[in-house]
Amino acid sequence: MEQVNNSIAASVLIGLGCVVLLKAPTPIGAFLFAFGLLCVCIKGYDLFTGKCGYIALKPKQERKEYGVALLCMLAYNFITSWFFGLLVGLGDKELKYKAIAKIGGWSNNIYSIFVSAVLCGAIMYLAVSIYKSQFRIIGIVFGVPLFILSGMHHCIANTTFMG
Repeated sequence: MEQVNNSIAASVLIGLGCVVLLKAPTPIGAFLFAFGLLCVCIKGYDLFTGKCGYIALKPKQERKEYGVALLCMLAYNFITSWFFGLLVGLGDKELKYKAIAKIGGWSNNIYSIFVSAVLCGAIMYLAVSIYKSQFRIIGIVFGVPLFILSGMHHCIANTTFMG
């Protein structure tokens, strides 16, 4: 049950980042989005994009169990972020229209989206990894705006926009 709650909390924080990004689609909005990942890391919440890169570092005998936990985390993140986006869109039509416009601007090339998402995942892995080092917030403060301003696809954030 703790993983469910931690995944829900992480998704809501990323959803809040999406809201600020839609309201302030500038470098400032990208910087403020980083608050979500920073809170996820500080609180130890379960966000797929921050944890999936660690599967390769697990001993071989632990990878299957970790992989199952990641898939559950991903499902909880998807469901929560989609529902969060739906609720926010019902309450604020302007935000809903901005989310629809954002989705409309995405490439129709699935390969391009996949590569972008993998690159975003690599940046998120590095941001969280740096957070766990002596440098703490540096990776997050620079990593999150990097993926946003580069136009990369974050699977949980994208699900919020689709809600």
